[in-house]
Amino acid sequence: MQIALPVAGVVILWGSSFLLSKLALAEVGPMVLAFYRWVIGSAGLAGYLAWRGRLPEALGLARRRPWIFARLGLVGMTFFYVFQNLGLQYTTALHVGVLINLNPVFIALLSTLILDEKLSRLQWGGILVAGAGVALVSTAGESMSLRGASLLGDGLILLSAACWAIYSVLGRRVLVHHDPLTVTSIAAGWGTAWLLPLALGEGLCLDLSLRGWLVVGLLGLLCSALAYVMWFRLLALIPPGHAGAYLFLIPLVSSALAVTCLHEPFTPRTGVGAVLLLAGVVCTERGTVRD
Repeated sequence: MQIALPVAGVVILWGSSFLLSKLALAEVGPMVLAFYRWVIGSAGLAGYLAWRGRLPEALGLARRRPWIFARLGLVGMTFFYVFQNLGLQYTTALHVGVLINLNPVFIALLSTLILDEKLSRLQWGGILVAGAGVALVSTAGESMSLRGASLLGDGLILLSAACWAIYSVLGRRVLVHHDPLTVTSIAAGWGTAWLLPLALGEGLCLDLSLRGWLVVGLLGLLCSALAYVMWFRLLALIPPGHAGAYLFLIPLVSSALAVTCLHEPFTPRTGVGAVLLLAGVVCTERGTVRD
């Protein structure tokens, strides 16, 4: 029961973030949404660090190694959420909730290229199966007139997943010496700073409706700040490999919300593709190298 609350919190908050982002994009552009989300999210994380008495430590670390965290924030917060929000304008929240789970696949491939890590046959097989799932999901259910736009959106979501993989690989060396919450909080601050000129260029506006501000607030405070805190709480209770397994519940939440609240179509082809993709991701994440 000790892990039930953080598991439920992470799955529900991250699973619902795609629906909330889709609703917010009806009122603001993708750059402005990403900026507002991380202004609120960064403030929430900073407040949590202050409450724990760790804010001075985080600020000192940020001053000592600024460009490392600037790079992490640019890739893991700025590019990740810009591509995700742009993709949501062209494809469905259901597709985003499924395709974004390719993160472990991209992390495995980048680790091979950058960190010279080896992949087992199970992992390579998982990558191929996940690729087949992506192909099915990205070509399922749309009419010919919408397919080009949907494929563009799906491609942007794949870029978003790749950005998260780059962020994860680059952050590994930093995480050896510093705890994840502090690293994420500093990177979030930098990501927000990088997003400011993009939001200004898009047209930073404050005239959102009450519902619009409520959705943005939920994204920033709950789906960003609180979800990250709960994720790190979960990592403190169980090994990362076990914690990662619970993330496979996120597409169930995001798909259910997309179908019931946004009335997005869920076809048998989408279902088969989602199963293949998740099965491939599981194999990629669980596979071990054997000499």
